[in-house]
Amino acid sequence: MLSSAIHVTTSAVAAHYAAFPYPQVHHLQAEHPPGRAAGALDWLLRRRGHRAFSGRPLRIWVAGCGTRQAAQVALAFPGHEILATDVSAPSLRIARSLARQLRLRNVRFERADLLDASARGRFDLIFCTGVLHHLADPAAGLRVVRRALRPDGAAVLMLYSHVHRMGFEHFRKGLSAFGGARRDPREAARLLGALLTSRCRPVAADVLREVHRRRHRDVSTFADTLLHPRERAWDIDELMAFVRGGGLSFGNWVRPIEWAPERYFAGARMRAALGRLAPLDRWRIVYWLGAHASPLFRFVVERDGPGRAPDWTDAELARLRVAGVATRIVHRVRDGRVTGSGRAHVIVRRGATLSVRFEPFQSEPEEIGLPVELAPLLERAAPGALVAELLPLGGGRRATLGAVRALLDVGFLVPLGPPPAT
Repeated sequence: MLSSAIHVTTSAVAAHYAAFPYPQVHHLQAEHPPGRAAGALDWLLRRRGHRAFSGRPLRIWVAGCGTRQAAQVALAFPGHEILATDVSAPSLRIARSLARQLRLRNVRFERADLLDASARGRFDLIFCTGVLHHLADPAAGLRVVRRALRPDGAAVLMLYSHVHRMGFEHFRKGLSAFGGARRDPREAARLLGALLTSRCRPVAADVLREVHRRRHRDVSTFADTLLHPRERAWDIDELMAFVRGGGLSFGNWVRPIEWAPERYFAGARMRAALGRLAPLDRWRIVYWLGAHASPLFRFVVERDGPGRAPDWTDAELARLRVAGVATRIVHRVRDGRVTGSGRAHVIVRRGATLSVRFEPFQSEPEEIGLPVELAPLLERAAPGALVAELLPLGGGRRATLGAVRALLDVGFLVPLGPPPAT
């Protein structure tokens, strides 16, 4: 059992989310075939054989589930045992209601504070996204996460990137001079509007302008962005030190392709120079030079990782069973009620490009463009197929393996079932 007490240092955060349950839920989705979420993690962490998440029952903790994440994780990991906790009773009421409406019987809920959790070595997988940066002592929270993992466990984390929060931080500090406006979204919106039409030059004005534009549409996000009583942010080097200090190993980014500097720079000489850099230096380039174009800090850590596992060889890849997305079911939500469900497009052809939407285990779907020549491979892999059964296709064996590897790297294809051990 986790402790049901609310830590004294968390009371202000609990009060904030009691007033503004977060996030406002618009949709939930499920992808088929089942097992894609575990397979995606296996590929990200290069897990093979007995270390794979695929093909075995998992105990999962969604720590700080808010209104939405418990149902989303339960949809992504059907048949696995899920515990969802949060400090906010109103957020939990919405989360429970959504799970009940969707008949999700693999998730149970507790009101609990992460800092007072006493679980040890209990969970194979933990989701703790958007939580640690709101704690008075984020390092203590990370130690709780590590302690709750089984020796071979992993955790999916999201922390604030300092470069993305600078504009909000400046606004909050200015807002605090107005006293009560710090807690009133209407007053904060008026002040933000005045700032944006003033002679001031606010940091990240374009981002603040977008927040102001959406202020009536989603009050909970407006409040979470500008009125939160506590938050912390990291730069890329601070993030890596934070993970190491918590006794965890950095496994991978949730979307590694977003951290490839080649996406941001053109020119053969520049790309050649980037290709010679170590991983951390490549990420530093994306963070420091990409700035607001850089990705969010969404990543996976391991408790007792063996170090960076080797890349998948072509021989391993050929023996791998992979799956794309056969169907994507979207559940529409309004004011906490599921208003309807239906199939959504996975692949749409737009001229010479395939627009592909997917997301194995996070909250928002990714959309990528692929060459139309890959359509036969995507169709054959959708329900699940051995890579060897897809060979050769188009340009031959090497080209097909390259295409499969690229689709695994972006997350559309995932291993289905335990990957072969080396």
